[in-house]
This record gives sequence, structure tokens and C-alpha cells, in this order.
Amino acid sequence: MFAPTIYRAQGSSKCNLTSENEKTVAIWALRNNKHAGATTETLSSAKCLYLAIRVNDRVYGVVGIYMGNGQPLDAFENSVLLSILGECVNLNQSVELMDEVIAEALRHVNRRQQHHNP
Repeated sequence: MFAPTIYRAQGSSKCNLTSENEKTVAIWALRNNKHAGATTETLSSAKCLYLAIRVNDRVYGVVGIYMGNGQPLDAFENSVLLSILGECVNLNQSVELMDEVIAEALRHVNRRQQHHNP
């Protein structure tokens, strides 16, 4: 698993968001393709709410949001957040598809060159 990247809001607290407990919850969210952590019923002792970045059963990563006030996201905030995460996945899938198309084109060119240059 990669080291986390933490983006802090200006003036936010410097609490430890990379403790073993936080890592455990993030890994659980990744492996189980479910929300976990703060404001949930699953591993709720975490300081962050962890959401799997996913489409159906494929998980691309996990995002953690510090929930310092302990209040869950309201319906609008949750909807916007999930939409943004979905767009991140769509972008990632487009890049993966482009990589596959380029790789196939290169294989085709290589086969042609091998055929014409015995």
C-alpha cells in the first residue's frame, strides 16, 4: 500500500491522521469496498471517514476525510463527494483505456515491422 497523501485545510489541526488505527480503517475500507471510520458504525474510533473510490466491485483507492466535529456529512455534502469520487474513477478508467489502445497500436506496429524486416 502506498504512503498516504494528506491535504490539510488552512488552519486545520495537526492531529495524527496516519496512526496505525487510521491505517487499519483505511485498509478495511479498501478491502471491503465499504465506508468505515468516523460517523459510521464500522471502526468508528477513527478520526477520519474512509470512503472506497470505486465503481461496482472494483476499488481504485480510499479517501479519508477528517471529521473533527464528529457530525456526519449531510445528504448534499455526501452526494457531491460521491459524485466527485465517481468522476475521479471515470478519469482513471479513460486513462487506462487510452494506455491499452496505445499499447495495442505499438504491438501492431512491432508485428508489422517484424513481418516486413525478416
